[in-house]
Amino acid sequence: MKVYFDHQIFSVQRYGGVSRYFVELLRGLRQIEGIEADVIAPAHINAYLSDNDSHHPMSFALPFPKRGLRYRPALTAPLFRLANWIGSPDVIHETHYLVRSAQLSKRARVVATCHDMILEKHPEWGRDTADRISLKRKSFQRADAIICISDHTRNDLLDLYPDMKAKVTTIYHGADQTPAPERAAINLPHPYLLYVGTRQGYKNFDAMIKALGRSKLLRENFHLVCFGGGALDAAEWRLIREVGLPPERIYSFSGS
Repeated sequence: MKVYFDHQIFSVQRYGGVSRYFVELLRGLRQIEGIEADVIAPAHINAYLSDNDSHHPMSFALPFPKRGLRYRPALTAPLFRLANWIGSPDVIHETHYLVRSAQLSKRARVVATCHDMILEKHPEWGRDTADRISLKRKSFQRADAIICISDHTRNDLLDLYPDMKAKVTTIYHGADQTPAPERAAINLPHPYLLYVGTRQGYKNFDAMIKALGRSKLLRENFHLVCFGGGALDAAEWRLIREVGLPPERIYSFSGS
């Protein structure tokens, strides 16, 4: 069986849980006898795809990752369709909901993964939500099977699209068993609270900062370590000061 993962998420995400999920899924599938799995990601910006990896044929990294980000998935879709014609996969796993079905081979079965239904449940938290929700719904409609990463996500999906129940399955995330490489320790004052990832509105970073500011125990005795999501911006520092958190107790790091 030949399985292709398409280009969509890899063309817009350098690091992140969604692209990491598909790369790990690829590695797991390739350990199963009789399955050949590849990522086809022309013009990608993803750090998890290595140029010398034979599991990523027809994939090449862009030297200017920020240029044309919004239009890149649609522009590279014809290249993915060409790869389908050449490789004739049995299964295509769509990695995002950014393009329409023209890139898909009519011979292949189609799989989609639903990570969450945040956009549908809270459209006020996004932009261009009507178009994005429409593309996502059409992706689910054309899929032969839909993977949900949790029962909560499955329930949210079926609340909105009960007619899709027959093709929806919950498959939980696994864990990478590879030992992490040793790295130099970062000396941090104890005790500290750790915040990981982006700080978009629905992640409740602002609410966490306000909660820390209201607690004398946490405000005076704990440090806050933020990992990932880019450097804290001016508005975030302003909020930190407004709630009375000492700026010297706030740390921000990035990395793998």
